Amino acid sequence: MNHTKHRVLICSPQADFLKNHRMDLDNDFDVQFAATEEICQFLAKDWKPHIVLIDGDSFGNFTSQLRQAFTYSQMGLIVICQKEGIFKEEFAFRSGADHFIFDLKDYKSLVWRIVSLVRKMQNFELPVKAQATRGSEAPSTITFKNIKIYPQDFLVKCNGRVIKITPIQFKLLVAFITHEDQLLSRQWLQENIWEGSQISPRSIDAQISKLKKVVPEIGNHIINVYGQGYVLTPEGRQAA
Repeated sequence: MNHTKHRVLICSPQADFLKNHRMDLDNDFDVQFAATEEICQFLAKDWKPHIVLIDGDSFGNFTSQLRQAFTYSQMGLIVICQKEGIFKEEFAFRSGADHFIFDLKDYKSLVWRIVSLVRKMQNFELPVKAQATRGSEAPSTITFKNIKIYPQDFLVKCNGRVIKITPIQFKLLVAFITHEDQLLSRQWLQENIWEGSQISPRSIDAQISKLKKVVPEIGNHIINVYGQGYVLTPEGRQAA
């Protein structure tokens, strides 16, 4: 049975980027290669790839450019690095990457990240407790204090104003509000928000810190429990 192959765009000025996996990628996906950021931008707009694999060692700043042009539901971004760099992972996620891979050796680990991203793009899912129970309708709004979340529209409002928010921040916000007064460990967040993908505790902390800046009204209500994780409490930091 023939299946439509998902489109994967590889962006790197290095001809040997992912050379050990190129044959497998060509077999499993519809692949294009872009050696410059200009060509990559053109193909991203004209060819509309499902997934972009970015050479983080050479095109580190390109992730944010793509993410500004394409939402998380339109395109998945995976940053791949071969050279060590202490801030590369954090920078990749802050720039809008969905996944970060260092020293890729196992082709299957790349494939499952691609499959996971495509699945999320096709059907964006909320964390498990925010989903509707079987036989019931999905909630039209989720409310905490003066914050209103509209899951079906991927929309957040605070005091009537629309908050510009990324899908990861959206999922974090929903997770905290739908698990009020429950401790969410970093492992739980990794499994439910990042679906088990490789992300360091430091990057998780950075994303939560960024959420607090994007939605400052919730900042004092998300408490860091040292060595355990985070909890959202209605009383706020002053009561912790």
